[in-house]
Amino acid sequence: MILQYNLGNLQKVNNYREAFQLVGMPSQVVSFVGGGGKTTTIRRLAKTYWEEGIPVVVTTTTHMRYEDVPYMLLEESIEKLIELLDVYGKCVVGNATDRKTADGTSKFCSTSESFFEEICQEMERRGGIVLIEADGAKELPCKVPEEWEPVIPKQTTQVVAVYGLDAIGKHLQKLVFGQN
Repeated sequence: MILQYNLGNLQKVNNYREAFQLVGMPSQVVSFVGGGGKTTTIRRLAKTYWEEGIPVVVTTTTHMRYEDVPYMLLEESIEKLIELLDVYGKCVVGNATDRKTADGTSKFCSTSESFFEEICQEMERRGGIVLIEADGAKELPCKVPEEWEPVIPKQTTQVVAVYGLDAIGKHLQKLVFGQN
């Protein structure tokens, strides 16, 4: 069940698109920033779009947990992106890196700006959506950004800030990434 707090009322919504008020909007480029929960939120929102037959690309401007799925693209090829979208209706896009998560899972990193622009053009042509993890928090629920953060592309049409509710009532020093 997804609940949304709107104008002083807690309301049930059908899916993440409704919760983020993305229903009926044209092609979007949505950047997710903040603390822990961005990847999970992006995956759930991507699933909602995909189930509705709307093409989805998931990518990052920093680093993101690798997904072992057949629609993962780790090279900058618009032809392969188009092929994966035609076959699966979705694609996770980035470049390979040697970075790992705390539990040893591989990560991937951002594409070049020029390839990202190609992705956005293709998704606009298809009436699809691009979901971007635009901030890193080392899986901690809260984030204090540095001056250069978050890394939000100019094509972004909406920004969603994510913060983990598991931080409520706890000592922040162990729960915040980026504090000096």
